[in-house]
Amino acid sequence: ENALKLARMGYRVFPCAPYSKLPITPHGYKDATTDLSQILTWWHDKPKANIGLATGAGLLVVDLDRTDSWQRTIVDPPRCVTPSNGFHLYFRMKGRAPTTACKLGPGIDTRGDGGYVIVPPSRLSNGKYQWIEFLNGDIPLLPEEIKEKLENRRYEIFPQDTTKDGYGELCRILGRLLLATEGNRNDILFRCACRAGGMVQSGILDRDYAFQALSNTAMLIGLTSHEVPRTIESGLRRAGIY
Repeated sequence: ENALKLARMGYRVFPCAPYSKLPITPHGYKDATTDLSQILTWWHDKPKANIGLATGAGLLVVDLDRTDSWQRTIVDPPRCVTPSNGFHLYFRMKGRAPTTACKLGPGIDTRGDGGYVIVPPSRLSNGKYQWIEFLNGDIPLLPEEIKEKLENRRYEIFPQDTTKDGYGELCRILGRLLLATEGNRNDILFRCACRAGGMVQSGILDRDYAFQALSNTAMLIGLTSHEVPRTIESGLRRAGIY
């Protein structure tokens, strides 16, 4: 019912695993749709599925880790509380809606083109998403001063969509992989690929950049060229990256 209501307003939705942000459709968020018959089929098969909502195409969601990291402005956007006691704030944005990490400040991410968010009444293991002001068709434009920060290209200091934070976290992932012991190296590679996939999904890490770094490191610790690409691809798919 909730997914159908959003679709009728023009928002593209898709199912995620219960208590998870992981898409359960073949192509992840790329399968998001407003097709009511498809949505009915999805939730008939998985009635407890969480609701994923594709962002972009003029829709930008500001994701706040903490409720005190946002200064209220003259706009009052639709918003919800997340299980981590943060906020999702919904805005319209003309032109490209970028997906970023910490570009607006510590703990402030955005979900735009190529991204998605989980919406109420979905649940995770640590709590549920709850509307403070329900998402509807009357969404305010993103304030101009925030739009200018998002469009500042000086932020792009690593290949394509890789940010400084993404690069730092990738280095930590590769360090974990380097310490993997014989017998569990392939399992650790899979877990590292899942983590990297989540970063690609959030817009802070370029997919090809991550794949090459994981592949080079895996070969360095003794995994074979036959198993490495399959394991990395499997981890990225688990994170919804295709």
